Amino acid sequence: MSPAHRKFLSEAASNYLGVAKLFNTCGYARRSRRAMAQRLCEEGLMRRYVHGSDEFEITDKGRAALSDSEGR
Repeated sequence: MSPAHRKFLSEAASNYLGVAKLFNTCGYARRSRRAMAQRLCEEGLMRRYVHGSDEFEITDKGRAALSDSEGR
């Protein structure tokens, strides 16, 4: 798991809803962050919080992966 993946998962884990949002980015940065979030969704670590929005919710598998990577 890359540092960027850990940071995005950590943002979601620290939020009481378990949600990370794509915000304060535009253009290439927003596109790359969305691609990263999509990859985390494909791996089962996150899922879309609301369909069509820029919010992604961390899953139990994502929390386990995050705690496992922090423990190393």
